[in-house]
Amino acid sequence: MPNTLALPISSPLRVLPRISVNTNWKLPPARQPHLLVHDIGPEIDRVFDSLVERIHQSERPEVTTGQPVEMRDIPGQRRCARFVSQFQPGHVCATDVILSREGDDLYVVFGAKPRTRLAYLHFALRGLAMLTGVCLLLWIYLGASGARTSWIKDFADKHAPIAYGPGQSEFMARRLEHGSYVIDWQRFTSLVMDEPETVSRLYEYLGRISQSSPWHQFGLSDLSAAMRTGRHMLQPHLMDVLDAQYGDGWYAWWIDGRAPISQDLGLGSIGLGAMETDSYPVTFVELIYAQALRAAFEFGEPELDARLSRALDASTWRREPVSLLWLTRHDPRTALFNIGLPVTIASGVVGFGVIRAPRSWLRYPCRLLRWITPDDFDTRAVAHTAWVEREFSKALAEYGIGRSMVTELQGGGNARR
Repeated sequence: MPNTLALPISSPLRVLPRISVNTNWKLPPARQPHLLVHDIGPEIDRVFDSLVERIHQSERPEVTTGQPVEMRDIPGQRRCARFVSQFQPGHVCATDVILSREGDDLYVVFGAKPRTRLAYLHFALRGLAMLTGVCLLLWIYLGASGARTSWIKDFADKHAPIAYGPGQSEFMARRLEHGSYVIDWQRFTSLVMDEPETVSRLYEYLGRISQSSPWHQFGLSDLSAAMRTGRHMLQPHLMDVLDAQYGDGWYAWWIDGRAPISQDLGLGSIGLGAMETDSYPVTFVELIYAQALRAAFEFGEPELDARLSRALDASTWRREPVSLLWLTRHDPRTALFNIGLPVTIASGVVGFGVIRAPRSWLRYPCRLLRWITPDDFDTRAVAHTAWVEREFSKALAEYGIGRSMVTELQGGGNARR
């Protein structure tokens, strides 16, 4: 039966600004009422204007009134209002009120759309916790189980034949894990030859050493020729020192700066001017530890040893151990084979704990940032929606609409009994 009550004359249809609010926060479970108001459908515009007017008269400066940008407002058929309350800059909650005419009845829907910077803070901290937890578990796994060494060995077995030559996988694995020292042999010999005093002291040393020393067979002419031409000057002395201290797999020779050779090829001689194998000069020496090469040029004479040491230091640079990120970037397939399953398991374990963690722990960083806390935001957002519902009830009361003329529906549209 149509409503016959005298309705107050409303103002002309309001033109409200369109407001966009994209929700990014989930409020605690709360009932959002769906109402069916009987015999008031033809007065949809007047009820809508009455509600907007009451919100304006509430004198709440933090509340902005507008229309949802994603919905179409059709006077006489469907009216949409959005009431946005700002609790703090970047923390707002919008309550949408949708009035739809269904014959002589009026269907009313309320909806809350919270948007807050807390969502971004929550996402960032969860991501940081996830990353930290996975990295910590992976670090423990790689360090405690020896998986890092195994990963490096697999990498070296695959790439050593190209990078260092056949049979050099053991050296490459140690170089990747421990780092190495590279000596520019030609720069070293150049620095030695540029100091006549050093050459003179070497000659004096050769004149004093015993007949059994491998240095004794070279006289002054031989030494001068070696310094000028870079030919053989030192017999297996340096090779013997390296083999005696470390053995295979701890050093490598680089021929002509281009292609490496294995350290077990039996170099016949090593020149102080330039080490040679056949007709290819060896230009670099790479060692896991530099002490061995330094020991080869310590002759027990402080001044001479100091000169050679300075030349050696100026010709040596450090190659640092590689990181796990470097291994992953240069060979993703080997990385996936070695850490794919552990990372998956660690992500699942850490992710479960992070997801189950309550949002209330955000209150600690919020206090540091002087932001509203999650619990406070939820309370204010629910209260804002309840206030809009109460104002709508007051607007209906102006038309003499009592509870007997309002049917409250469930979310699915069924009447609540």
